[in-house]
Order: sequence, then structure tokens, then C-alpha cells
Amino acid sequence: MTRFLNEDSGKLFKLFSGAYFMELSNERLENYMLRCVELAKKTPFYIRYPHVGALVLSPDDTIIGEGYKHFIKGTRFLVHAERMALESVSFRYSQTPKTLVTTLEPCVPPKRGKRPLFSSCCELILRNRE
Repeated sequence: MTRFLNEDSGKLFKLFSGAYFMELSNERLENYMLRCVELAKKTPFYIRYPHVGALVLSPDDTIIGEGYKHFIKGTRFLVHAERMALESVSFRYSQTPKTLVTTLEPCVPPKRGKRPLFSSCCELILRNRE
């Protein structure tokens, strides 16, 4: 994902491999980031930092998914905010383009030899980009 600010128009543009284009004003992006911070505050205190919040936006600029870092209930398995947000999106939005807003860059695949329980957030985002 590439982000850049167009100084002329004051708009923030997000491009995802040329597959989808969404325009967000700085004010809208700020509101979404504040919501992400509020979600991050829901992270249980005993989970180590960083606390992360994430939102999924539909093409018409409405929030269709939210997430924060947490443990799966009754286990020690950690779920990242991006995964929770993408998995909370209803089926009717599954085939529409989506925009992910998050307070921290998504995790990448681990180095060789390590076998995580879940795929990395980057891999999950790539699978869900359509």
C-alpha cells in the first residue's frame, strides 16, 4: 500500500497495487485514525505493547469492520487488530474493494523456521484485497 499527500488539493490518496483507488480528506482520515486509537484502547492491559486498532472501509467510505489486538477467549493465542477487522466484515462486502486503516503497519511473514498459528497480516490483506 502506498500513501502520499497531494499538497495541491490537501487530499490523502491510498493506492493498493493499482487495483483500487480511494480518496480521503485529511479530516476524514483524522476521524478514522481517532477511532482506531479508541479501538486500540480496548486492548486488555496485560497484552504487551503496541496496542493497535484497525478499521475496514467500504467504497462508499463507511466503516464495515473494526478490530483491536486481543487474545482468543480462553487461550494464549494473540489476534492482531487487522485480522479482527477483516474477519468482522460481513459476507455482503466480501467481494467489494475495501480500504484498511490501522495505527501500525501490518506484520510481515516470520523468518524461516518459525511456524505461526495464523498467517501474517500482510498475507491476509493481500488475500482480502479484492
